[in-house]
Amino acid sequence: MIRFQYTPLPTSCDLCVTSFEWAMGSTTVPIYLHVHPLLVERAKEIVAAPHAPGRRIDPEVVADDTLGVNEWYLVTSIGSNPP
Repeated sequence: MIRFQYTPLPTSCDLCVTSFEWAMGSTTVPIYLHVHPLLVERAKEIVAAPHAPGRRIDPEVVADDTLGVNEWYLVTSIGSNPP
């Protein structure tokens, strides 16, 4: 499995359409969006929102209880499911 953890800013930031699209545009084929369990529904809304031109994939939202509420990251994974 190739795993790439990505933090969009040096400090925690809210998961919003702008920060999500920026993160999506700065990595290669993000497949999973890890968020705190309280943000799962919000993350699904953001992933499903109209998105930037050229985005070809909607990552799967994964609840990750090891994260703080304002922490999230994208994972690129080829050939397996997230841990």
